[in-house]
Amino acid sequence: MEEGQILFITSFNKEVIRVTKDTAAMRNKMMIEIADDIVAGHISTGGLLAALLKDSSKKVSFLK
Repeated sequence: MEEGQILFITSFNKEVIRVTKDTAAMRNKMMIEIADDIVAGHISTGGLLAALLKDSSKKVSFLK
């Protein structure tokens, strides 16, 4: 992408206006599936993101 631009990706239609546990899980799963690289600042042990990443074969890098 060119500097100064951002790309928004969503699997939801415009009627979905609030984040719920279910929509967050669907969003995170989609992003893990399409990502070439995964970089995380923090992943809670036993949390939803940890569970999704456990099922993925992709390597996760952490911010320092």
